[in-house]
Order: sequence, then structure tokens, then C-alpha cells
Amino acid sequence: MRRALLRWAPAARPPVREHYSMRVGQARRMQEGAAAMATPRAGVMPKIETQAAAFLEAHPELDGRGVVIAVLDTGVDPAADGLQTTTDGKPKVIDVVDCTGDGDVDTSTEREATVDDEGFHRVEGVTSGVSLKLPKALEGRWANPTGAYHVGVKDAFTLFPSALAKRVAKKRREAFEAEGRRLLTLEQGKLSAFDTKHGCTQPAKAGGDVAGGLSPALRLERKELAARVAQLTARLAAYEDLGPKYHCLVWHDGARYRAVVDTSETGDLTTAAPLAPYCDEHEFSHFGDVDKLTYCVQVYDAGKLLSVVADCHPHGTHVATIAAGYYPDQPELNGVAPGAQVVSLKIGDNRLDAMETTHAVCRAVQYMMSHKVDLVNMSFGEAAGRANAGRFIKLVDELVYKHGTIFLSSAGNSGPALSTVGAPGATSSSIIGVGAYVTPAMMADMYSLRQTVPAIQYTWSSRGPAVDGHAGVSITAPGGAIASVPNWTLSRNQLMNGTSMSSPNAAGNVALLLSALKQKGVAYSPHTVRRALENTGKAVPGVETLALGTGVVQVLNALRHCEQYQTALDKDVRFDITIPSRENARGLYLREPHETRTAFEGVVMITPVYHEDACNTKRIAFNLNLAVSCAASWVHVPETLLLYHSGRGINIRVDCDTLPAGSSHYTEVVAIDEAHPEAGPVFRIPITVVRPAAGLTGGAAELTAVMPFEPGQIERRFLTVPEGATWCDVSLKALGDDPRRNIVVHALQLHPQLPFSAYNSEQYHFIGGAQDEAALQSFKVIGGGTLELTFAQFWSSLGRSTVEVKVEFHGIVADTGVPIANGPAAAAGVTLQGAYGYARVDVAAPLRQESVDVSCSLTGHLRGFHPKTAVVKALGERDLFPDARQLHELVLEYEFSAPEAGEVYLRVPLLNDLIYDAAVQSQMLMLVDAHKKVVGWSDAYPQKLKVGKGKHVARLQVCHDDIAVLEALKSALVLTVERVLEKSAAVSVTPYATRADLYHKGAEAKAAALAKGARRAIFLKAPTVKESLQKHLQPGDVLTGSMTLGKARQAGPVQAADRPGGYKLTYVPPPAVPEGPKAPEDKEDAAPVPEKKEERDAAEVASAEAALEKELRGLRIKHLKQLCDEKKYVAYEAAWDGMKPAAAAGFIRYDVEATNQVLSLLTARLSTLDGLPHREERLADIVAAADAVVTAVDAGALAAHYGTLLDPEDLAASRLRKKMDVQKAALLDALAKKAAACEAMLAGAADEAAARERFADAYAALRKWVDPAAGADHVDLYVKHCIAQGRPALALEKVSTQLAEAEVHMAADKLKKLHAARERLLGVLEWGVLEEAEAKATAARFPHGYPCF
Repeated sequence: MRRALLRWAPAARPPVREHYSMRVGQARRMQEGAAAMATPRAGVMPKIETQAAAFLEAHPELDGRGVVIAVLDTGVDPAADGLQTTTDGKPKVIDVVDCTGDGDVDTSTEREATVDDEGFHRVEGVTSGVSLKLPKALEGRWANPTGAYHVGVKDAFTLFPSALAKRVAKKRREAFEAEGRRLLTLEQGKLSAFDTKHGCTQPAKAGGDVAGGLSPALRLERKELAARVAQLTARLAAYEDLGPKYHCLVWHDGARYRAVVDTSETGDLTTAAPLAPYCDEHEFSHFGDVDKLTYCVQVYDAGKLLSVVADCHPHGTHVATIAAGYYPDQPELNGVAPGAQVVSLKIGDNRLDAMETTHAVCRAVQYMMSHKVDLVNMSFGEAAGRANAGRFIKLVDELVYKHGTIFLSSAGNSGPALSTVGAPGATSSSIIGVGAYVTPAMMADMYSLRQTVPAIQYTWSSRGPAVDGHAGVSITAPGGAIASVPNWTLSRNQLMNGTSMSSPNAAGNVALLLSALKQKGVAYSPHTVRRALENTGKAVPGVETLALGTGVVQVLNALRHCEQYQTALDKDVRFDITIPSRENARGLYLREPHETRTAFEGVVMITPVYHEDACNTKRIAFNLNLAVSCAASWVHVPETLLLYHSGRGINIRVDCDTLPAGSSHYTEVVAIDEAHPEAGPVFRIPITVVRPAAGLTGGAAELTAVMPFEPGQIERRFLTVPEGATWCDVSLKALGDDPRRNIVVHALQLHPQLPFSAYNSEQYHFIGGAQDEAALQSFKVIGGGTLELTFAQFWSSLGRSTVEVKVEFHGIVADTGVPIANGPAAAAGVTLQGAYGYARVDVAAPLRQESVDVSCSLTGHLRGFHPKTAVVKALGERDLFPDARQLHELVLEYEFSAPEAGEVYLRVPLLNDLIYDAAVQSQMLMLVDAHKKVVGWSDAYPQKLKVGKGKHVARLQVCHDDIAVLEALKSALVLTVERVLEKSAAVSVTPYATRADLYHKGAEAKAAALAKGARRAIFLKAPTVKESLQKHLQPGDVLTGSMTLGKARQAGPVQAADRPGGYKLTYVPPPAVPEGPKAPEDKEDAAPVPEKKEERDAAEVASAEAALEKELRGLRIKHLKQLCDEKKYVAYEAAWDGMKPAAAAGFIRYDVEATNQVLSLLTARLSTLDGLPHREERLADIVAAADAVVTAVDAGALAAHYGTLLDPEDLAASRLRKKMDVQKAALLDALAKKAAACEAMLAGAADEAAARERFADAYAALRKWVDPAAGADHVDLYVKHCIAQGRPALALEKVSTQLAEAEVHMAADKLKKLHAARERLLGVLEWGVLEEAEAKATAARFPHGYPCF
């Protein structure tokens, strides 16, 4: 539902990606929802219009029974009203599958259960410190013969629809704030009581000391109380809800896999109900009473992957209910085929606001190939640059033509202009595209209009033809319904309209048809069903064929057609129609001026195609005598055709040049089986001719007309856009005193290999009610091409209206290829080379006098990245095709660093902007920060993502079943990161009138009128980039922006409107200024060589002895280090006892380097002791080992060394500093470990006072060298010290300040220590709600690994 079928898509989404769904917002729908009605009328769930009501009355048992409908959508809620059972008591929803991966949980981590002191089984979660509590008796659903459990964790808000996540977050915040207010009241009361008791009053002067008369101890006590109030207030204000974290458990009970999701977030699973995969037992649950979001599970890859399936938008449930809903107590609410069963294949990805991905839709097709379904409904789609092309389309062709599945899809909601049908529904040969219309009964019962009008196509329903001439819309059905929606919406049903609703209505009718054919034993194929639907459709007076298709579905007539012609020669054959001279187009579409100046003559190939498994005898015997005709006098075709299996071509002539200019013309060449002429066409060849009116000259308006309208009425004009035009103004003025009407203006041009949305402008204007009320719509155009202008009064805008229309073309053209003297010509757009200093742009006004006002700005910083890693591997069982084709993924990782927090666009230009016509199956991009926390997701249509300062990793997944394709992409996929510059950092490029002005500080080029045909030179000066930006530029970077030539606003009697168009501006910064010479390398000074031989010999002997001693010392230390291991501890102690005298007496006499070697031995022993199991039993040994390190360091010499400033030019001093740094680090480590051990000795100390004094002394010794409160290295000691001193709030203040000021490049382990310290302090302060929030936030900030794609 990407296109305009559902107008709920986020505004940030590009127009090409709107959903096929209900028309929500503005005038595209009448209302958001409706309450359930006690006695709904027929128009609420339309069935009369398609003969479905009559069909069910005549054949009550042929109500869809035996038919399985796959719903490719946002997911279906199996708990929703009407989706529990079929009319014959079978489960309604027989499988629920997430094809997107947004519910995937990595459960590859395997654990075994232990038994706690109370007899409960415990399984360690994937997150450190999490223990999952299982029942005491593991039996029944909890049985686990293997004893193996798979664990994982899932971020709940990636499962919740965005609207639901906001609602849940609001409820959670309300509960949090209520508890926070309670805690704050308590802390404020403690402070107030203290002040009252000790007579503390607020000073008269601001800044005075409240506790001025208190003793030092009481002052400190009050400071702690005040810090409690301040810190609690600050932590409450800083609360950020990242959503629930659900721990997941998967195991095999001996018969099937089962899973539990810890929706309580407590780890207690004893009362949880294990779920089996939905297809096994049709079980589901919901996350909680607040959300009411239904979920079920699927398990893949031997338990290593859990899929938690939940719908992500009401759309899918609404669609499923239209097709097959069943309400035993309210049959008037039933869907079209209440006896049919449903398979929910979720293709709307919650990470992308319910938009579909190529991977999801292809995975859905793979599922349908592996699990037989009869019928598919897909109410999704978008504009595409190529028709009937792409990996998804090939897979659908295989599904339909090989597996015999019938596929219906919405045609689109992008009308009323022609060629607005979207992929895949109305652009693919194997899919039946469905348009949408509305009837008087629907207007009265569903929309509650005060008066009705005759049945009509919805104004927004997309029109054909496809870009290659294919008719586009195949059939039409009612495009609205009030139907069930998911329980999480807290509503029973809702009104939605769009071709998203007409498609499942048609699918329900096809389900009735298939139910009858199956029970009657009538053979059928996708081709016979399609021909039956198309040849029995009902025309709607006044609705054009390109909107209606072959007519409104008539299911009773379609059944008769299938029964009557079940033995026809063409029943097993489809017909491929191609025009070789037009790149094998499937129809003839002549639209551009050069195509319609003369008559067209060419060959159309018709090729019968049997199923690939069909008997060759049938192919040989196939001969079909056809009568060929066309109702249009301007098309000439042969009268007969004998068609055989290898195919035939017919020559057609189309007299385009005889047709009226300024309008469109549609007809079809039809072929009738001479043996069964009453059966209708065997195939159709669609022909569309658009003859644009020639453009005017002399600056006059291209079109001025007065148009009368009634509801739903459409007027079209086709014009040749003059060469040199860059935008068009369309002004509307209401005439007469009619009330305000909703008038649609839709302008469209087609351009090769671009979707129709590229040059598409559609706006709804409410005009009238006041004399001279007017509106203006401006949009970009392509000179020389055909422009369609469609004007319509919206279908539900009642009453007549008269509108004056005026169309004017404008153009300000920049010749960016003008060579600079002795320099290169500019490329497409405007490229400003910093090394050259300026760029020349010649501006012209070819159509009329224009006001030229050049404005240039650079608003983006773009850099390209090659992948750091690229790995191809096979995906799992879910991505295995029935013919054993295995899907593989290519995962590429790119690293970049954001110089500051802001917004970025991540693009993969080779893949972006393609979904249904994409050659590969996936292009999902995951952006994470340095700690693997997800920052955002993006896919074919890049979205603006907010990033923090520092390192980021972008992970791109591309999928295909051909490994060679993925291998070729390893080095081809460059990621571009475009950072959006803040307004203060944006770079202005100044335009000048002459070259001399560039360097003489001349005046900027001023806005001025440019006469028709005149030219003007503009010189753009290379800008001066601010230092704040310049320092981040690297070779290869460019700055991006735009250059506009016209004034930004239009003044006059009509409302203001932006001027579209302009040019892309790219600035290539000049090479950076080279750095100065590097400092010489720091090498040891060579010892002077003695002059006398005896002295030289003695020096050599001494040097050799020193070297030997050094080597021996090093070997001893190396030997001991090798024994510094838990498993070798006994041998280590024995070796250490033998080495202690040497360490104490011999080694220390050597120089600083020797001391450092000994320190490495002593610190290794200290670290070993500190890290051994049962550390509490060796605390005294740890203290002794730490003292040994402290003793080995000459603290006085160390202090003296660091007490003087280091001369950076003194190389010897620099070398000594490096060696002394080793001693300092060893000393700090020893003092810290000693203090920690002393603190641990407090527990159970016989002499508590002595133990506290010992800890205080150790902490004081550490503080002489470092502030434990600074940084994360010793924060745990600082916290313990403050807790011991009764100052947790003051410690919290310090720790929170550290976190607020923490560098983005701080290592994850240090950040975790700070967060752990804050969590502990919150616990000591007994602020449980904040302690819990901190723990959850820390787990979210530091995930255990990357999430699944």
C-alpha cells in the first residue's frame, strides 16, 4: 500500500512510496472510522454490486469453502472480530507469517537449565545478569527431552505499530511519573524536615547560604539531602523510555518447537503459556492489557531463529475481513467469501512504518510456492520506472504460470490522470489489477452523504495504461468498506477506502468462484478465471475503460462462463502480446509529439503459452480460428487469424494523425474464437493514443478555458510543453456563487526509466463560496514532452461548479555546459570546482520575460565509503524454494564517523529507488552506533536519520539466489553518507555579474528582468568554508545544494506558490593545505664509543653481561606470566615462592626499565589473584600483592617526576616519561585493587571499625594520585566510598555529570561502568522505578549483538 491507496504514509516518505490502501486525510476519504452498527446496511460491506449477494443466496455452501486466500499486507490479527472460524467451523486464519524480518529474534545462543534452591528451573538469558524462571515440573508443554534451550531478546517497540508504541509509551510514562512524584514528595519532605529542625531559612539575598550556621557535618548532611531532591528531579526529567525488552525462550518438546516471550519483563515464566508455531496449533496471545497487540510465533533453523509475528497497521486485518470475514451472529457484516480461509503473509515492515520491502514480497511468493494457496490479494504497490520487470515480477510469473495461483492486486490510488497505475498490480501481466468504484448505496450507508450521485469510479482510482501500453486496470470492484480492525486499535471496525479495499472485494468474489468450480469439479486455471472475469464485467455509464478496466466483477456471470467454456480450446493457454518494434511492449501507447505526427504501422506478435508441464501433443494440435476486429475507425487490422502454437504476428495501422489534438483516445483490438463468439475476446491488444495540442508562442497563455463540473466529472487536456519550459503555472478561479467545491488538478509527464511520480503534481483545491477566490499550482515540466492536465471535481464534493482555468508555461534555463576560458565545461547540474575558483552559468528566458533572481546554497556534506567487509552466506530454511534454490545474503559493513550530532541520508545509488523492478531481492540498511545500538533503518527509499556524534556502522543486506550476482556486487556497492548541514553551517555561494566582480569585491548579481530570448552570464565564486566545516573535509568529499533562478514566490491576485525546478549544485573543495614537516622520530641516543681498545673491550663485556642479565630476567618473568592462569595456579604459587627473594632483593636495584619488568610480574600476579574464582577467600592475598606493587614503585621519585612540566623538545625526558607512565599505571592499578579488596573485607569483618578505617586509608592512598570520581576507571570505588560515607546522592551527581560529559569515543566497557554505578546508586537511594529504568536503558544502549535483518 505504498502509493496513494493509503494516504497515511509519513510525510517524510517520497510520493513514489505511498501505500495502496485507504485514502486517509484531506479530501481523499470521508472519515477515519465508524462505530459498529447494530443493523448495518448493504452498502457497508458491498456485495450486491458484484453479484456476490445473489451468488451466496443461490449457492450458500459455495461461500469460499475449500479456498485459501493469501493476504500480502501489514499482517492480520487472528483475534480480530470475524476472523475466528469459517462458516463450516474451520479455523479462519490458518497461518500467520512475518516475511519482513522485523519480528525476528536471534535465538542461536543455547543454554541448559539449572535448578535453584526453591526447585525452580533457571535458564540464563542472553543479556548478562538475566535469569529466566521456569516451572518446577517441566512437563506437558514445558517438556524438553533434550534439555537444550535457545535464548534471545527482542525490543518490543520494533514489534509495536508506531501509533501503538506512542500510546504504550504514554501509559508507561504516566505510571513512571506518578511514582516519581511520590518519591520526590518524600525527598522534599526530608529536606524540609531537616531545615525546620535546624532552623535553615532561605536567605534574603539571592545566592546566600541556606546552611550558613550549621556545623560541617550538618552542612554535609544537608548537602546530601538537597542533592537527593536535585538528582531525583533531574533523573525524572531525563527519563527516556526505550520500550520493553522481551526475553525469549525456544525449545523442542519432543513433538514440536515451543516458545515463550517474557511479556512481564520480570523473568518469571512460570505462569506463561508456551506457544507452538501458529501453523501447528493456531495459537496466539497478546503482549498486555494496555496494548492488546496480538502475536504468535514461528520457529526456524532448528530453534536458532524465532519469529514473533504481530501486525503493524490496521490495513491488513481490514483487507482480510473484506475478503473472508465471518460473523456468525451478524451475517450482514460478513466479508464477500465467509467460508474461505486466510493465510496472513506480512510484507509491511514495522521498522519502515509499515512499508513493504523487496525482500518481504519475494519471501511471501516463496512461501506460497512451498505452501499451496489458491488465491492472493496484495493491496500494496508503488510507481515504477519499468513495467512487468524485476525479480519480484519474475517470481510472481512463476507462482501464477507454474503453480497455478491466481493473483489480484490493487491498481493504485494515484488518479485521476492517465498512466498512474502502479506496480505490481496494474503493470504486470500475471497479476489482475483492480480499480475502485463507489455506488449510491455505499454513498448513503458507508459515507453518510446527504445525497447520492450515480455510481462512479473514485476520483483517486488509478488509470491506465501502463508505460508500455498494457491496459493497466483489469477489473473493478467496490473500493470501500466498514470492516474489522486489530484489537490494539481499541475499535471493532473502521471505514477505509481505496483500491486496497476493492482488491480484496474482488478477491472474495474470485474465492466464491473457485469454491464453486472446485465443488462442481470444473477445471480452471489463472487464465480461464481471468478471461471469465474480464469477459463478464459490467460497464459503468460514464466511466472510461482506462479507469474501469473490462468492468465491475460479476461473479455469477463469471461462474456461468467457466462452466460453459470449460472445454474450450484456449482453456489451458495464455497469450503473450508483444510489439517487437517497441521493445516488446504489451500494448501500443503513442503519447509523445514525435509518436503521433504520422500514422503508426507495425507487427503485433501473439504467442500461445501452455503450462511448462503440458503435454507436447496439445502444443502440436493447437489451432485456433480467430476473428480479429477493432471498434475504432482509426485502427486497421486483419479480419481473421489462424493461430498455432509457435505464434503469429498481425500487422496493424493506427492513423494517429487523423485524431483530434489535445485529447486521448483508447481502443482495443479483440480476437474472438469463431467457434464460441459469445464467449468474448480470447485476447485483447490495448491501443492508447494521446495527441497533444501544439504549444503556443509569443508569451500567451497555453490554455484558457471555463469548465463546468459535477461530482466525479473529469476534464483532460494534453499539451506539448514548449522547449525551454522548466515549470508550469495552473491557476483556478471559481465562477458564480456556488459553495466551495473540491477541485483536483493533476499534472503528469512520463519520462523513460522513471516512475510517473517523478513528474507528477496532484493537488486538491477548495475554491468557491466567495467571488474571485482562486488557487495556483506550480510544477516542474520537461520541454518538448507531452503534459497531461486533468481537472476533476472530487466524487463526494456535491453540487455543480464552474471553474476558470488558465495554464502558462515558464522557463529560466541555465546552460551549465558553457566552457570556462582555459577550463572545463560544467557537467550536468552545476559543478563548482574549488581548485578553479569559479563557474560560469549562462541563463536564458526562451519563452517570455522572466524575473531572474539567482540563489545558491550548499546544505549537504557528502562522502562515499567502500565496504570494510563483505560476506556472502546462505540464509535459512525459510528462504529455500521448493525446487531447492537457496537464497543467499550479501552483508556489507561500512564505517563512518559523524563529526557532530545531526541528520544524515544513507544512500546506495546503484540500488536505491527500485522495489518491484529491482533485480535483487533486498536492500535493507541498518545503522548502528559504536555500541551496536540501532540508530535507524532504511531501504530502497533513503530516509533522513538522526545520528549522534562519533563512530557508526552501516550494515547493508542484499539477497539473491545466484551467488555470482552477489559476488559481483561486493565491490560495486558504494555507500554515500550525506550529512545535512545545520542552518548556521550552510554555505552560501555568491553569484556575480562579471568575472572582475569575483576578485574586486564587486556587487552581487541582482535580481532583474530577462527579456524573452535574452541571455545573461552569472559567475559563481568558490565559497569560503567555515573552519568548523573545513576541518571535517577530506579528499573526495563534496558539498551539495541547489541553485534556483526564479523568485521563490509569486505575487499577484492568486495565492503564493513556490517556483519548482532549479539545478543541483555541487562544490568540490580544493586540496587541503599540506601539514608542516613531521617531528623527528624519538630514538635512543647511541652511547659514545671509547677511544682506547681496552676501554672498548671492557664496555663490550659489560654490555654483554647486562644483556645476559636482562634476558635471564625477562625469561624468568615470561615463565611466571605463563603460569598466571587459574588452571595453573598451584604451579604459579610454587614458582612465585622461588622467585620472591630475587624479586625483592635483586631486580629492584636495576634501572627504571628493570623496575618496569618486575612491575609487570607483580601486576600480573595481582591481576591473577583478583580474577580467580571465590575472590572473597583471597582478599588478604590481594592486599598483600597490591602492597608488593606499591613497594616496588619509588613513589617519591614518581611524584617528583610528574611534579615538573615536560619539555616536549627534550627527547630523553620524553622517553623517561613513557617509562614512568608504566610505573604510574601499575601503582594506580594496585592502589585501586587494594581499595576494592579492603571494601570487600567490610562484609563480615570481626572488627568493623578497623575494616572501615583500612578501606578509608586505601581509598585515601588512591586519591593522592587520581580523583576516583573523574572518569570510569575508578568510579566503582568512588561509589562504594560515598555509600560508606552516606553520600549516595552526591555520588550520583558526580556520576551523572561524567555520563553527560562522556566522550562519544569512550569505550563501551567504561560507559557500562558509569551506567552500572548510576544504577547501583539509584538502588541505594531506594528509587526503584529509576533503578529499573536505568537498568533497561543500559541494556538497550549496549545490546549483546546486531539485530536480525
